[in-house]
Amino acid sequence: LLGLQTVLVGDALARYTIWDGIRALDYLSSRPEVDTARIGVTGNSGGGTHSSYLGSLDDRLAVIAPSCYLTNWRRLLETIGPQDAEQCVPGFISEGLDHPDFVLAAAPKPYMMLVAIRDFFSISGARETFAEVERVYDSIGEAKQFAKFEWDDGHGYLRPRREAAYRWFSRYL
Repeated sequence: LLGLQTVLVGDALARYTIWDGIRALDYLSSRPEVDTARIGVTGNSGGGTHSSYLGSLDDRLAVIAPSCYLTNWRRLLETIGPQDAEQCVPGFISEGLDHPDFVLAAAPKPYMMLVAIRDFFSISGARETFAEVERVYDSIGEAKQFAKFEWDDGHGYLRPRREAAYRWFSRYL
């Protein structure tokens, strides 16, 4: 319902949810017990969406690991179609942007794609996005900073992906 309301006035729900995430980082960064050089973000599904958004838009994040979201628009539209309103930013496709652009905007930060083989977000699209971004990280000499963890299960932040994220965060934070 919120997504429809924003679209009707020519806006995007993502703008508001991204701002909420940035404000949460503002608060987190204001806490005296937080080492602001060691902040990472991860999440699953909608949380994977917002991890991707925040990773590309907020330089305070040192490590990014979205789960069960990144694919590409071609595969998404061939399979399940557009998803929740915050995942469909008006003008995104017409401007030539795609899921790899979220990752590339964060480069060369440590970034791990956490994907499920049997997710409703296309595994083919996730693999294609990984291959595209991997070439860029490699070309800038940062191949070790980009990884994909793939597990044969369905949608959800299940234990294998969580443990891969823990290892990734421990390595860089």
